[in-house]
Amino acid sequence: MRFERDASNTFTLAARPTLSPSEWLLRFVKVDSGVEMLCVADAYAVAGRPVRLTFVETDANPTALDGEVTLSPGQWQLYVYEQASASNLNYTLTDRLVYDTLVEVAGADIPDPEPTNPCAGSGEPTTVNGVESDTPTITVLQGGVEVGTLNPATGVHTVPECGGSCLVDAFIYVDGEEVETLPDLDPCEAQTININISW
Repeated sequence: MRFERDASNTFTLAARPTLSPSEWLLRFVKVDSGVEMLCVADAYAVAGRPVRLTFVETDANPTALDGEVTLSPGQWQLYVYEQASASNLNYTLTDRLVYDTLVEVAGADIPDPEPTNPCAGSGEPTTVNGVESDTPTITVLQGGVEVGTLNPATGVHTVPECGGSCLVDAFIYVDGEEVETLPDLDPCEAQTININISW
C-alpha cells in the first residue's frame, strides 16, 4: 500500500465494525527508526460492508484526533485498531487489533517527526487491572517480587538484567515421567543442554 505526503489518503479495510460507536486508531511505526505516529482516522462504515478509512498527512501541527499525522518518506508498519473512543490515542487501550501491513510513504523528504504522545488524547489516567494511575510506569510483580516495569502508554514491559545469582532447576520429563533434574542453571546465561534419549 502506498500513501502520499501532504495529501488526504483513503484505503479500504477488509473488516467490519464490531462496536457502536466504532472508531479506528491508526498506528504507524517507521521501519528503520521505530518512530511511532498515531491518529484517529475518519471512517465511512455501513453495516455489513468493509470500512473506508481516511487520514491526512501534513507537516503543519497535525491534530491526531482529527485524523491528521506527519509521516516521513519510507516504509512504515501500519496497525489499525478498533475502539469505541474517539479521543483515545493509546493502542493498548483499544478493543482489538484489526489489521497490520507494511506501507510506503512517498513525497518530499523530511526528518522523522517527533513521536505522537499516546496520552495526549483523552487526558484520562491509565487504568490497569481496575486501578487508575497517572504514573506512566507501573511496577510488575510476580509472586510478590518485582520483576520489571510496564509503561502503559507504549505497552513496553521492561525486565532488568539479572543481578547476582538467580539459579533455577530444570526438570526433564518423557511421557509424563521425570527422568532427570538439571540443578542450579542460571537463566541469565546462554546455555546449551544436550539430552540423549535411548529406548
